[in-house]
Amino acid sequence: MRYAGRFGDKFDLTTGVYYFTQDTMYQETRNIAFGRLNFFGGGQQRQKTYGAFAQGDYDLSDQVSLILGGRYTHESKRADIATLIFNRTPCDVLTGTCPFDFSDKDSWSNFSPKVGLTWEPNDDWNVYGHWTKGFRSGGYNFRNTSAAFLPTPFDEEKVSSFEVGFKGQPNGMARINSAIFYNDISNMQREINIADPLAGVVQFIRNTADATIWGFESEVQIYIMDMITLLGSVGYTNGQYDNVLFDLNGDGTLNAADKDLKIPRLAPWTYSVGFLLNSEIPGLGAWSLRTNFAHRDRSFYTDNNLGELNGADILDLNLSLTTENNVTVSLYGKNLLNEVTHGGDTQLPATLGGGSFAPLNKGRIIGLELKVDLN
Repeated sequence: MRYAGRFGDKFDLTTGVYYFTQDTMYQETRNIAFGRLNFFGGGQQRQKTYGAFAQGDYDLSDQVSLILGGRYTHESKRADIATLIFNRTPCDVLTGTCPFDFSDKDSWSNFSPKVGLTWEPNDDWNVYGHWTKGFRSGGYNFRNTSAAFLPTPFDEEKVSSFEVGFKGQPNGMARINSAIFYNDISNMQREINIADPLAGVVQFIRNTADATIWGFESEVQIYIMDMITLLGSVGYTNGQYDNVLFDLNGDGTLNAADKDLKIPRLAPWTYSVGFLLNSEIPGLGAWSLRTNFAHRDRSFYTDNNLGELNGADILDLNLSLTTENNVTVSLYGKNLLNEVTHGGDTQLPATLGGGSFAPLNKGRIIGLELKVDLN
């Protein structure tokens, strides 16, 4: 339930209460080495969440507004988990034939405040700054493949976030969004992947570290006449561990070597450039041409930094024609430079040949699409 209203000429209030409940069941079957190694397991969970929230926007002047808000959330979860065990008799969590070997329940409570200021010097610009705290829910790991790592509950991840930025549309000729940010993270949640001679890969979730991540991002659209739009963006992200709570490199101890590792999936530089052309064709319809070139730096995939994600330069193109009868024909190309990228890079044990499991993303794609709008 939510209430929103304005009081007088200066104060907007939004407030409400929230309740959510769900029952989740998860089944996993692994067939390894052409069915010679079989694993069955999963889990079920009952979750209840309730909360209350409020946010007020107070106009300090015609141009400056103060934002104050907060949310209280309480979550409770009960989980029953069947560990995925080698060569277990086929079973199914969904039908109740998998025996559970772990049961537990836990609860978490959090308060998420927000404080912000906005300044609108005119109709074209909005400058803002805010601080807020948020959290990522605690829970249980249903993909438990080893008795050595119990699926004990992991706690919530908490983030204190600071951001300053602006949004503008000067004279209607461009649109600009820019921001700098600083995030202080505690109890970072990570899915740890470790090579295992029997299961292939053991996956478990732990609160691994406290970390700091900061950076900036900016994007711009520039309108030239009525048919050309130039597009661009750039982002930079930097991060480091402040305190390590888990043996990230797997050497058996917590030490400086763990703290010196890089945060996974944190690509330092990303940027893109492109353009959009569109125009009318009298008596036929309209055509458009959109191109985009995007770059992403190399980053690590696993917490021990043995797995990597390739850097990539991706070029996409789309040429389309829309008729006056709402029929659209598009010729498109994705990843035209045929860059090699993969969705992960997880190390495998020697019993499975060593190396890593790195599923490839698609390479160059060229296609033709027909779309008919019947409305």
